[in-house]
Amino acid sequence: MSLTAEIVANWSNLLNSKNEDGFVAESSSLIREMEDTLEFPSANDVVKKAYADFLLQNLENVSEAARCNIISLLRILCRDDTGLTHLLTEPVCRMVMAAAFPPSRSPQVKALFEAEKCIINSLFHSVLARDIFADSFSGYLLDRIEFISQRYMEGQFSELAQHRFNYLLLLSEDLLIQFFFYDLRLCFKMTSGHNEILSVWSKDQSVLRIFCTLFQHTSNKAKNEEDDNTISSNVLLIMCNLMGSEEFDFATLDEMELSKIGADYVFDGYDITIPKALLESIEDSLDNEPGSHLAIIFMAVLRYICEASDGARRYCRLQILPVLETEDVEQEEKTLRSKIAQILEGSDLCSRMATELVFTLCQFSPDRLMDYWAKEGLDHSAGLYANRGLLGSLNSRMRNESDSEDSETDDYRQVEDQVNPATGWENMSEKQREFETMKLLDTISRMMDTGVTMGEDGCPRAAEHISGLLNEYEPTENSDSD
Repeated sequence: MSLTAEIVANWSNLLNSKNEDGFVAESSSLIREMEDTLEFPSANDVVKKAYADFLLQNLENVSEAARCNIISLLRILCRDDTGLTHLLTEPVCRMVMAAAFPPSRSPQVKALFEAEKCIINSLFHSVLARDIFADSFSGYLLDRIEFISQRYMEGQFSELAQHRFNYLLLLSEDLLIQFFFYDLRLCFKMTSGHNEILSVWSKDQSVLRIFCTLFQHTSNKAKNEEDDNTISSNVLLIMCNLMGSEEFDFATLDEMELSKIGADYVFDGYDITIPKALLESIEDSLDNEPGSHLAIIFMAVLRYICEASDGARRYCRLQILPVLETEDVEQEEKTLRSKIAQILEGSDLCSRMATELVFTLCQFSPDRLMDYWAKEGLDHSAGLYANRGLLGSLNSRMRNESDSEDSETDDYRQVEDQVNPATGWENMSEKQREFETMKLLDTISRMMDTGVTMGEDGCPRAAEHISGLLNEYEPTENSDSD
């Protein structure tokens, strides 16, 4: 069963005759039948236009139960992008969005949830809906997120929040968290699908501070709580969109801006609030659930930040790849460096992302990667070298002139005589040394069995045919004949 023009006309008659109970019963039954459906071919343009007119005529004049059903059906119909221009007209969009952002003392809190979900669906398929939301409701959304964030972090709403968003006081703790998720999802959708919003928000330090503070709090407050992890991942996706904008600037902060930030979150004149929180979240994820999707997201975002910001890269390098230490093996096993090393040998997405992060910290230099990962043995890095075609460049010893501000080369030289890049620690037990050596030999053996030739670009590649190996064979002048 699907929505038809006859059903819409019957509902209009029910509401005109003040029979809201009859409308609620019939519409609830239809919603249950359509809830799991994604396309509605029988709901043609005529039907959608009729329903849009029905919504405009009745939404603000009915009880909360009837209002929720009207919005719920619109949310379901928005899943199908066919003929949405007849359904999501400007008056319809504005009326539903107003239901999601009501006056301060609105008692209809149940309709808030349905309106939020309806807006999320409409933003996916309607350019008009995105434009209207950006022009008229995006500022309201940011204000509400800021006040709910304060409530979430401090345990109570401020007096200003109680004055502007009194209806939020009617929500239980669980409902407030769920409502917060919907607000964050709206932010993510707007930063993903509206270039103007993305441009404005990515340049606004106050917007960035809201999400930075929230991410820092949720990633450290209660890492084992599902709500905190979900909020943290949603905020991180929004921040990833903002930092991916061409308008986003990783420039150093001036003295006035630095004075507003705690000393623990400043490094070389850079605000490291986000990198610091990401590192802590990565370490926690690796401790509790190695290979989780959260760890992958955290490392992916941190890799992007380190590639774009010299200050963030230098800070993260000191945390993950500190000045080489060749003593205290037991302590080394507890460090973030050691935890990342443990997942580098895998073949899943998490291990590949960890490898990319480490390579970024080394400024895409195979020589520096070998220097800083030497004491773990080359086996951790062999896959990266092979995948990137870097095996032939290990002896080139080329340095990036822009690295003059980094002291990692000097750091390595101070302990170079204590490190064996092939077998790792000289103080390894014989069993550990043999294990590392056999893995390296096994990797070399597989390459020899497969057949490797050098391409025109100087990078190794698999031989496609035995003739490819014969072409590189140069017979000697000596003959075996008498």
